Amino acid sequence: MIITVNGLVISVLKAIGVCGEGEEPDGYYTNAALHELNSLVTELNLEDFISECRVERFVNCGSSGKITIGPDSSYDIQEDLVPDFVKVVGRKVGHRYLKLIKCDKATIYAKNRTSLPTLMTYSQEYDAEHRCMKGTIMTDGGTGCQLLVLYNKKLPEYGFDDELQLSDMTINLIEEGLKAKLAKRFKMPDAPIFEEDYVEYKRLVQTANGQNNPMTYNDLIGGSYLDNYYDLLGGVGF
Repeated sequence: MIITVNGLVISVLKAIGVCGEGEEPDGYYTNAALHELNSLVTELNLEDFISECRVERFVNCGSSGKITIGPDSSYDIQEDLVPDFVKVVGRKVGHRYLKLIKCDKATIYAKNRTSLPTLMTYSQEYDAEHRCMKGTIMTDGGTGCQLLVLYNKKLPEYGFDDELQLSDMTINLIEEGLKAKLAKRFKMPDAPIFEEDYVEYKRLVQTANGQNNPMTYNDLIGGSYLDNYYDLLGGVGF
């Protein structure tokens, strides 16, 4: 489904009773709705409800043990908007990827960084040289290897003329959430009903996402009879 932000906003405002059929809401309501929509999209993405934003990248990590993310081609992973968080980083071991353990920077700096990575952390900072935000994945490794990076792509701030190029399920979720947020903001009498509908639809989407892409990210799940052989080689495979 492709729908403009303006079309979605007007549809939602009519649904909660701010204006009737054939009427156009004034700027106060539409601007408030646009703000709430962008806030809602960010919230749902952080909660991993927008499956279209899930990204996987295979990156070669050098002896520095770091991977950078930013809008410039000089970064290891190029993204116009730096992701808010990195879900998983896995190190290639033979034909599979073992998940690195998340920790803080102090733990990584305390390690003797001369071997393959086992730990990782992620942070964001302003890059003065390129005048933009950048993300940095830091590992405790000092030996080059290939890493799998899983994260959620950050969506841009939407304007009224922009299109929501998302699945029907995701757009319906955003519509239900926007109804609940705006009904509460404008103190509409049916606000509790819209909130219940949003919670119920959110549960349905979570179930669907769980069926399609269960959020296990557990290196103990799956594997094969060759795992012990690869582990014995210390992660270098053949």
